[in-house]
Amino acid sequence: MAGPHNQSHTHGSGLAVDPRVGNALQRADPIYQEDLGVFGTLPWKIADAFQGTQIFGGTGSGKTTGSGAAIALALLKAGFGGLVLTAKADEVSRWKSYAFDCGRADDVVEISPDNGAAFNILDYEYRSGRRLTHNLVSLLLGAMTSGNESSTSDPYWHEALREMLIHAVDLFVLAIDAEPAAGVHSDRTPSQPLQLASLDRIVRTAPQSAKAIGSKKWRDSSHCWKLIERADRAARAGVFGKERARDLDATIDYWLHDYPNLASRTRSIIVSTFTAKFAGLLRSPLREMFFEATRPEFSPDASMRATRNGRYGKIIIVNLPVKTYGEVGRLAQILYKIAWTRAADRRSGIFGRASRPSADSVGSTSSALCSPAFLWADESQYFVTPEDQLFQQTARSSRVATVYLTQNIENYKAMLGRNSESAMYSLLGNLQTKIFHTNGDPATNRFAEATFGKEWTPLNSQGSNAGDSIQDGRVTLSSGKNTTISLHYVDVVTARDITLLPSGGPRYGLKVKAIVFQAGRNWNRGDGADGSATNMFVHSFDQYLG
Repeated sequence: MAGPHNQSHTHGSGLAVDPRVGNALQRADPIYQEDLGVFGTLPWKIADAFQGTQIFGGTGSGKTTGSGAAIALALLKAGFGGLVLTAKADEVSRWKSYAFDCGRADDVVEISPDNGAAFNILDYEYRSGRRLTHNLVSLLLGAMTSGNESSTSDPYWHEALREMLIHAVDLFVLAIDAEPAAGVHSDRTPSQPLQLASLDRIVRTAPQSAKAIGSKKWRDSSHCWKLIERADRAARAGVFGKERARDLDATIDYWLHDYPNLASRTRSIIVSTFTAKFAGLLRSPLREMFFEATRPEFSPDASMRATRNGRYGKIIIVNLPVKTYGEVGRLAQILYKIAWTRAADRRSGIFGRASRPSADSVGSTSSALCSPAFLWADESQYFVTPEDQLFQQTARSSRVATVYLTQNIENYKAMLGRNSESAMYSLLGNLQTKIFHTNGDPATNRFAEATFGKEWTPLNSQGSNAGDSIQDGRVTLSSGKNTTISLHYVDVVTARDITLLPSGGPRYGLKVKAIVFQAGRNWNRGDGADGSATNMFVHSFDQYLG
């Protein structure tokens, strides 16, 4: 009979945790070894998908209908939930077609202005992120500093904006905690949701000078002052604990001393940076969709909550295509994406790395969030932020398969702004599968050449000679040929190879070809001891036309 020393514990995700080694060992989980069938007879497993995928291809290259469609269909058939961000108006119909073909039409959740979708991103992140102000502020700043305008931002303005947002959030939360007259502990959950409009009102009604603070007119009309007064009254009544009372002192000092004493131009730049960026989000319909009420079916958790066999989370599609809704559609999707990735990171503990599930947690809400999930963005350049590379470093342990599609690497450089090249290469370095469709962009093709590297290849060189000579009145003719074989260090894949790949359509019989790379992968089934190892192969995809 097996004793307690060699028993293992399992929970809803099917993951076994060995008590002999506690948290140090995540034992083999069968899900990682399932082949997704994307590349025919060459296996590409769920474990590989969790390491991230980047697809490059010029306009009309077939990246979306070729490798993109093949991977999307494979993930849906394998029971993944996920988040789909939209740049083009046809993205929603495309994914509904995928879901229908995979028998998952009922799993689609569309966040759209037309269907009453409501999910308060800020309130969700604040409550889920242990009520840490800095987490919420970093979410806002992450969205605000995405896009090419960040390339000219002076670090001072970024930090000054951060300081203002920290005190705006703290003032709102402390004022809500102060609503009851007494007996409220500092760890109490706010009864009123945190709304973007509330932060906007605090900033817009803050004192513009030290003189304004003593003005009755300002005090009577200022939302900022009303919240300060309410929180201060509660602090004097002993409502807050010592630590939160200190936070309140710092917040009041900021709004009544530091802020009004800023130079007028400095203050106006800080405020306008915030208000101008979020003005569009405070208009209908985005205000109602993302910053007021919440309906649980639109939560990021829905895409990770297993509905059967530890899989089949919902497929959330944010129907605010950038090409239709412009900058505000992009910004709203980035905010939702950051909240989604953080939710995925928080669940990593249920898979055995952060902590071993207890008997009490097996049936809990968090342990039910075990469905494998994907993060999908076609035209991904619109949605990348500096937080992406941080998320991708641990996406595998969070069971998230990131799939990004874009035309070229210059798209990323243009959108990531300051220090774009290092941020771009950090992100691409953490997307371990790279698929190259036909492309005419020199920078991307050079990146492909560098990705696959070089190899020693024997090359033949031939020469010939002919001549004649005269000796003793005789003419002698001579000729010869020689062949030399020498090793040359050449590119495994050349830019020319990429420019010649078939791109589907009638011209190529609805076939789309791509060159595939995966870090650490020998696509030759042998051990490579005979020199036959290769880190590339060309795969032909049947073009998906829906």
